[in-house]
Amino acid sequence: MTKKILFSLLALLAVQAVAGNKLNLMDSLTSLRHIERERILEFTLTPEGVEEVLLMKDGDRLYWRHALNLMWPVTVNGRSSKVLESALARMLGDETTSLDQLLKQFDEAVPNFELKPSQIKQIKSIGTLPDIISSLISYDVYSLSMVDADGSLYVFRVGNSSYGSGAFHGMYGCNYVNYFAPSDKVLELSDLVRVADRDALSRVVTQALMDKEWVTTVEQLRADKGYFIDDLVPLSDVFYCSDHCLHFVYQPYEIACFAAGIIDIEVWDFLLEDAGLLTPLGKRVLTK
Repeated sequence: MTKKILFSLLALLAVQAVAGNKLNLMDSLTSLRHIERERILEFTLTPEGVEEVLLMKDGDRLYWRHALNLMWPVTVNGRSSKVLESALARMLGDETTSLDQLLKQFDEAVPNFELKPSQIKQIKSIGTLPDIISSLISYDVYSLSMVDADGSLYVFRVGNSSYGSGAFHGMYGCNYVNYFAPSDKVLELSDLVRVADRDALSRVVTQALMDKEWVTTVEQLRADKGYFIDDLVPLSDVFYCSDHCLHFVYQPYEIACFAAGIIDIEVWDFLLEDAGLLTPLGKRVLTK
């Protein structure tokens, strides 16, 4: 028993040391700029429509929030990358290809509120907003963080949460940018695995999900775990790399109910290699 406890403590210390080394590596090889911006607009209802107000006023008000919280990579491995900047900007903005364009688009964004006088007359207070215009209470928040780094591969997570259109609850999701510094390249899924054989890849992903959920059949995934899948788990376009693993990420409602949250299916590199699905670059990135 004593040996088991000692072994467990040594293993824990080793994991903490590796994690600490990774954090030190992330700090030493990257330069990150913290960008935090928030726009909270309130609106007063008038007989002519919606009048924007930037200060608190009496009367009925509508609410719109737009926010960014970014840990933006200025340099990676001591150099800047237009390829990485463009990939992150496109993911965070609407057809933006640089940080400057992204911030300009954010500063100029306005809510699209369209109200008719007949709708406004129904409103006596913020609590009596008719369903038809309940989307006027809304928010949209984006975040960016670096979640992994090993000196070659850098993984960035883009998160989004929003509410609008009178929904019963807000919505959230995430995406990833996998940047391979030695080639100054943002990785596509096809760079890592042979996506032409989609059925073979889906079978590996499906098996990984069954292993995660401790079941042996797809029917059990549906009946016992509540997944929305037929024969195989569909391939997700959202993925990220970690030590010896390729993660396929699914948003709420994509393959399960909202309460299941974001689903992360972890596929080990040796499973992909045994199936003949790893590309040469995939072996280089995942099989370290």
